[in-house]
Amino acid sequence: MPGRRLVDGVIGVTAGLTLAVTWTSPAVTAGPPAAGASIELPAFQAGMWEYRRTQLAMGRNQPQTTTVKKCSDPTSDIKKKLADLERRGCRFAPMSHNGNRYVMSWMCPTSNDRSVTFHDVLTVASSGSYQDSSEAHQEQQVVHSEISAIRLGNCADRSGAKPARQVPFKE
Repeated sequence: MPGRRLVDGVIGVTAGLTLAVTWTSPAVTAGPPAAGASIELPAFQAGMWEYRRTQLAMGRNQPQTTTVKKCSDPTSDIKKKLADLERRGCRFAPMSHNGNRYVMSWMCPTSNDRSVTFHDVLTVASSGSYQDSSEAHQEQQVVHSEISAIRLGNCADRSGAKPARQVPFKE
């Protein structure tokens, strides 16, 4: 789509889901992966979560690792991000689900009239833990990400105590 650009944050972490993955299916449809399908995203518990992401871009010798702790509802966050991608012109292949694995693929337009293709595999350990493996492809560039997400507990209560700040840091 001329004039459209890949929006900052498309390749980033939302509820631990790295929105960076491989286009594997020519059956592209409008709408998020669950649209028109009976597959639902897994239900994760809201609370304080820790997301540990290791990302390796082609041409880099060392992976970059970032850890973020935040009060979050991963299921809701993932659904919101997928809906946002749809509004930005991304097209989705049907999501597949086998046991504890969910596979999603989509393609998004960029400002240079090219596309970024994405493939994401979410492996659910429990309602408080999952792994995410993803790749993003644009022309000759590939970014691979691995995320380990774990629920640490409840967020601060409503008595005035504040939840821990979201503080990303590099190791």
